[in-house]
Amino acid sequence: PDISIARSPSSINNNAMAANLKDSALDLSRRIARGETTSEEICHALSDAIEAASDLNAYATFDRAALMAQAKEADVAMNLGNVRGPLHGVPLILKDNINTTALPTSGGTPALVGNDQGSNAPIAARLFQAGALLAGKANLHELSAGGTSANHTFGPVRNPYDHTCIPGGSSGGTAATIAAGLAPAGLGTDTAGSVRVPAALCGIFGFRPTTGRYSGEGIVPLSRTQDTAGP
Repeated sequence: PDISIARSPSSINNNAMAANLKDSALDLSRRIARGETTSEEICHALSDAIEAASDLNAYATFDRAALMAQAKEADVAMNLGNVRGPLHGVPLILKDNINTTALPTSGGTPALVGNDQGSNAPIAARLFQAGALLAGKANLHELSAGGTSANHTFGPVRNPYDHTCIPGGSSGGTAATIAAGLAPAGLGTDTAGSVRVPAALCGIFGFRPTTGRYSGEGIVPLSRTQDTAGP
């Protein structure tokens, strides 16, 4: 079969709004910096798309008002010349086992639902320091211990190309979100393929950094010696 032409994910409508969400994180960063668009415009279109694609079940937690508040703040800072970094105003999705102060971290398990944190995981903090916004927290296989992302608490994540198929796991929510155009990029975590498998099954790029390259602090653990966050 000709694999040079990819099918469009079923979660995204073929309209102008969806076309605006095809840009990569780098493209969005450049467009914001050049004044071609604003973070508020991006996040408004993104929020509409996320709500329209709720059947994908890729987001464990999404707060539209909180995201729009972040975007407005980023635009004010940009207008004042206070560029925070190369990801200024760009919304990213984080797997829901990575601690953030803005949204709770459940690890995909009932025991941690509503688990508010007093600090961001270092890897999340570095993204925010670079100007990134938190689009939301991605659904995952419970406690990252599985390869399907069929979560019994939040419901199964569905593959954006075929809802009868799995997106892989355990970072299935992150991968499905990006593949469906509901975030330009994001983080998952990988212990034994949990970034790489969902990326492969959803047709996007995934990478496992060397263990220890980035701090694992503030991430719900599966294996202290093998866990690592990756894009």
